[in-house]
Amino acid sequence: MIVSKIPLRISFFSGGSDTPAFYKREDGAALSVTIDKFIHVIVRKTPNLPIKTMFDVVDESDNIEEMKHIISKESLKLFNIDSEITIASLSDIFSNGSGLGSSSAFTVGLVNSLFKINNTDALKETIAKESGAIGGKLLGAGGGEFFVFYVKEYKREEVIHTLKNKTNCKIFPFKFYDEGTKIMSYE
Repeated sequence: MIVSKIPLRISFFSGGSDTPAFYKREDGAALSVTIDKFIHVIVRKTPNLPIKTMFDVVDESDNIEEMKHIISKESLKLFNIDSEITIASLSDIFSNGSGLGSSSAFTVGLVNSLFKINNTDALKETIAKESGAIGGKLLGAGGGEFFVFYVKEYKREEVIHTLKNKTNCKIFPFKFYDEGTKIMSYE
């Protein structure tokens, strides 16, 4: 069993600069930081069982083409895996559509885990390229909305109270994180 731990991120700018319509005409730039909230991706070989994915829903598929989770499906195709595997994802926070890079983080963790489960060591650049190809180019992934506020400590409770009472937003504290993706367990 492989367990990958991948930090979520806050992107301060870059939206759309990685799309062909933009980068064929302009130079792109991005500024993102990782935070202390994580996606955990668990991958395990499960002999004599169908493909199983566990996220918001649990899905079992005898045929890879019938898989509902598109990132898992395309990742498994990339590694020529079409049976006997279970993939699960856990997150420190509900991050679907949050703009915190959860789809990208999941894809990086899954690709990293699939390299390991195939007993292949990959360079970080290779993992990044494969993950980017799956997430951005094959699936058109991306999106989500968020706001980042820096508020002096003496005003935080007032701002949090106002946001909770006057908006439909979710608030979570975070700290910046600089350690990157890690394999937490390898059996």
